[in-house]
Order: sequence, then structure tokens, then C-alpha cells
Amino acid sequence: MEGWVGVGEVGVDQYISDLHKQSLKTHELAKDMLRSSQKSMKRDCDLCVRKQQKNNVGDLVYLRCNVGKRLKWRGPIVIIELRSDSVYIVKSSW
Repeated sequence: MEGWVGVGEVGVDQYISDLHKQSLKTHELAKDMLRSSQKSMKRDCDLCVRKQQKNNVGDLVYLRCNVGKRLKWRGPIVIIELRSDSVYIVKSSW
């Protein structure tokens, strides 16, 4: 294994130790970048969600129906109850 010793005049044990340290640094950097990316994506999503229109009881809305690969809209339909900001109970005539 003479080829290993020629790596900058460093022994195999030192080379493996340095490689392990560099691997740990790379892993920490990747985790930090992932955290940063997640925060950015959450901020962007929260801003988008906050811009959504708030509906109230009595408002007229359209209901999106997926039929196979096609998208259909039904309505207008009256909101009769709010369960949350994005879940409504509606009254349809069909």
C-alpha cells in the first residue's frame, strides 16, 4: 500500500481521519442549508396562504370537481357554515 503514503506525505490513518472530519463538516453544512431552505419555503408558503380570500357565511363560491382528468366547476354555491379558514359547509341545489 505504498500508494496511500504518497498522498501529500500523509499516512493512511491521518488521511482517513481528515476525510472523516471533512465529511462531518460537509454533513453539517448540508443540514444548515436544508434548514435555511425550509425556512424560506415556509415563509413563501405562509405569505401565499395569507393572501387567500376569506369567505363568510352567505358568500357565493364555486366548487371544484375533479372528474377523471378533467376539471369542472359547479356553482355558484352558498356557504352555510365555516369549519375553518379553508373548510366550508355549502348548500347545493343538485
